[in-house]
Amino acid sequence: MKVALVHDYLKEIGGAERVLMTLQEMFPEAPVYTAYKFPEFFGEFGEFGEIRESWGKYLPFLPKLISHYTILSPLFFRSFDLSDYDLVIVSQTGGYFPNGVRIGSKTKLVTYCHTPPRFLYGYETATRERNKWYWRPISAIANHILLMVDFAFAQKPHLFIANSKNIAERIKKFYRRESVVVYPPVSPPSIPPLNLSGGKYGEEIIRKLKNSNIEYLGEVTEEKKWELMAGAKAFLCLSRDEDFGISAVEAQMCGTPVIAFNGGGYRETVIHNKTGILFDGYNPKKLSDSISKFETINWNKKEIIKHAQKFSKENFIKQCRNYLK
Repeated sequence: MKVALVHDYLKEIGGAERVLMTLQEMFPEAPVYTAYKFPEFFGEFGEFGEIRESWGKYLPFLPKLISHYTILSPLFFRSFDLSDYDLVIVSQTGGYFPNGVRIGSKTKLVTYCHTPPRFLYGYETATRERNKWYWRPISAIANHILLMVDFAFAQKPHLFIANSKNIAERIKKFYRRESVVVYPPVSPPSIPPLNLSGGKYGEEIIRKLKNSNIEYLGEVTEEKKWELMAGAKAFLCLSRDEDFGISAVEAQMCGTPVIAFNGGGYRETVIHNKTGILFDGYNPKKLSDSISKFETINWNKKEIIKHAQKFSKENFIKQCRNYLK
């Protein structure tokens, strides 16, 4: 079977890129079609194998203007003719519109959806560039066009795989499509628990913290990250509408309980009072109360690890193969 993989663009290595890596393990001969790649940001992960970029790679001022080129991204993927492939697997991160690739009448298109584009459907995003006053009129027009494009492209896949029940609900709401759920793969290295603490916060937040006991580490290696998680007393997960939240699972893989906002994917990955605390009310008081409650519970690391195993790479591969058959 001739297989191709499609991904929005390759920059920082996050949860979506880990899924792509696992798909490459499943189909090592499959090339990756993407808008563009930035190997300088891959860090210790190196290359992704055979990568075929769109004409978007010739655009100026990349990667600084990645979000500005969103309006052109459907054209990037329409330029890919994948009609010779038997199976095309799209890894849709919500950044661009990779479902737009052209396929043949006999090609099966399967989309693993991390989320529909967050900026189109009212969810918080990493950048607020589109919300600046001088971009708003243009953004309004562009978003209207992209909403129609996104919906049309979403009717193409023969199968939608959602990374969580949370995303399955978004797919049904925005695309009017049913989907199956396969949780992303988490596979930590074998690291013994260490008595370490620390974490990574946004630099803007850190600048506002004075006379605090918070240490900002910046970017750390993959091994160091797992050491920190394994040695932490608790792991804070405070995104408001997290799609899945792979970092919460990574912490639990180490036996570290999680304190998370009761929303988004955290509701599926954290068992309240057993593998962590889920708190309602997005404010400092509720967080403080949850930390106080956390201190009163005797956490069972073995039970936390056991729960996290359902999100293993082995389960991901097994479930994906079953659905692809």
